[in-house]
Amino acid sequence: MIPIRTDSIVGRKRAVARALMMLLVIAGNALAAQPVMAQEPIDSKLPQRQTFVPVADLDVVLTGDREGVLLSRNEFQELYSKALANEVTSPRLPARIVISEADYAAEIAGDHLVVKAAIRLHQFESGWQQLRLPFGQLSIEKATVNGKPAKLGRTQVPAKGKGQPVSILTLLHNQTGDATLELELSALLHASGNDRSAAFQLIPIPSATMKVTTPVGRHLVVGAQSLERPSPIDQPAVYSVPVGGVTSLRLFFNDHQGEQRADSLAFASTGYGLHVSPGEVTWQAKTSLQVFGTTYNQIFCAIPSSLEITHVESTGLESWELSDNPDGTSSTVITLNYRQAFDGGRDMIFRGVMATESGKPWAVPNLTLRNVTSHIGRVTVQHPAAVRVRLAESDGARAATGTVGEQTFDVWREDFNLAFETRTRERELHATVTSLLDLAPTGVTFSAATQVESHFAPLFDVTFRLPAEWRVELIEVDGGSLPWQVSSREAGWNSYRIALSQPLPPGQELSFRFMSVQDLEDWPVEENVADFTLPTVQIPEASIVEGTFVIRAGDDLDLKTVDLFNLDPAPSVAANERLRFFFQQADYEGQLTASRKPSLVSAQSLTFSRLDREVLQSHLQATLDISGGGLRTLQVGLSESAGENLQFHLAGATTRIVEQLPGDVAEGVRLWTLNLDQRVTGQ
Repeated sequence: MIPIRTDSIVGRKRAVARALMMLLVIAGNALAAQPVMAQEPIDSKLPQRQTFVPVADLDVVLTGDREGVLLSRNEFQELYSKALANEVTSPRLPARIVISEADYAAEIAGDHLVVKAAIRLHQFESGWQQLRLPFGQLSIEKATVNGKPAKLGRTQVPAKGKGQPVSILTLLHNQTGDATLELELSALLHASGNDRSAAFQLIPIPSATMKVTTPVGRHLVVGAQSLERPSPIDQPAVYSVPVGGVTSLRLFFNDHQGEQRADSLAFASTGYGLHVSPGEVTWQAKTSLQVFGTTYNQIFCAIPSSLEITHVESTGLESWELSDNPDGTSSTVITLNYRQAFDGGRDMIFRGVMATESGKPWAVPNLTLRNVTSHIGRVTVQHPAAVRVRLAESDGARAATGTVGEQTFDVWREDFNLAFETRTRERELHATVTSLLDLAPTGVTFSAATQVESHFAPLFDVTFRLPAEWRVELIEVDGGSLPWQVSSREAGWNSYRIALSQPLPPGQELSFRFMSVQDLEDWPVEENVADFTLPTVQIPEASIVEGTFVIRAGDDLDLKTVDLFNLDPAPSVAANERLRFFFQQADYEGQLTASRKPSLVSAQSLTFSRLDREVLQSHLQATLDISGGGLRTLQVGLSESAGENLQFHLAGATTRIVEQLPGDVAEGVRLWTLNLDQRVTGQ
């Protein structure tokens, strides 16, 4: 069932009309008959296998009754069984329920005709009885009996001759005496130029009247008879039309007074389904034809000559023939011959194929029918993900919906024009990169973890580029090692190629990471300043590259960035991260300057001495708090009397003194220089 969410009958009926056209391209599961429920779910995609839908079952779906008006299937079946049982056991009567008279009121609401009916009936026999109401081409919007919800459903009755069973609206009632059945019905208005028309079937009631409200500027024609307008043309008019004993009624609303041009009508709606692949289009059209006032035993259709018809099917079809159009146009005429003439509704299904050229526009083949009053439809174009279908031209059609791999258009003219271009999608590679520039005291490294995903075609190898000053030392793919090589050396760039052990299928991800280093003369920075160009990793085949760029360094360095391009600052997520950026393009740029922070040192000294008879013993200790840029060299002054036979050491620290050098004596103090194995901060 096509979902319908609207508060107005007009909006709902438009959705129902679109749903009917979607029915013409049925895919997946066969449609199950539901004679008393609302429509079953219907898939509008082009079928992958042949699906046969009995016409009797399809009629139930095409009625378009409003959901919730009819009884549930189980409830209706229970009451219907009781009514059938009462017919067998109760005394034979000429009629258990009779209709005495009916009043109808019709008016235009948008593109629908809304009909309200008040039907007075009398039941002679107690118990559940059934009353058939042969309304045709009318959808049930609301139904009550004496102000309470009516118990309605649909049953199948045999058609005249060899036709398929038809769906009949059935009322179940169990109260004797008089009752009034009130119905709210609607019918689709068909457009022919400025004229609007509706055709439907009524109950053959001996005494019945229909009051038709016509808007300003419109005249009413009933069948082939033009009625005198009861009000001036600049005011709405209410016509009173006797419909007693009438089973089929045709109403025309036009803007001119005069006789209707023809006494027969034919309305058609076609659903087109196209499956597009490189070099070929599979085409299917399903047409529902409604004929009033005449009978057909032959139907003539025309299609473009570029379309090759492979199959035609229709109920009662005896044969079909193809011939060139005698009017000289580049089209083919399809003649459908039926075993016996028909009126009312009939469905036709056409299937065909058409060749296309890549990159050149092609038009959707449209189906034209001779002598139809109105012909509308819907076009659904499907294509696999690897095929790109672009709308090149549109006339007489408008886009309805669009999803990945499917586009739908509503058409209101039989000679509509929808042209597309078909191209095979080249492989698309999407990459997500997490880059890390690590300014460690032992050296500068640049690494990146990358996830790539291939679309539309498999991936056989991965190629990435780095600035030439960075030397790759490690590459891993999905946590393991694979062969790699430097594939080319361009000016300022090195390209690296990773050969995959097996192709990466479309839609799956591959993860790889690399680590590179750059040799710097004055690293780590002391008094000097280090300037960096932020390195970029480029994946030439990737159409989309996004990710993050992280700079990691110790707190002893000052970092400044300038000339940033395509890099958006982001908050840091780890303790040792100094800077983080987002990028959505691979061509980001930026400069980084690293310098040593000034050192801040505070000292607390402790001296303990003990004088013996012959020896003076002294313990000297200094506790340093070092912050800022830290220290790699420490100078300590001691009294000259301490001599040079001394050994300094750091208590409770992992840092070691690798060299201690005595200096000259000034004013009784010797200055010692202590060189450490690494820069230290803290206590």
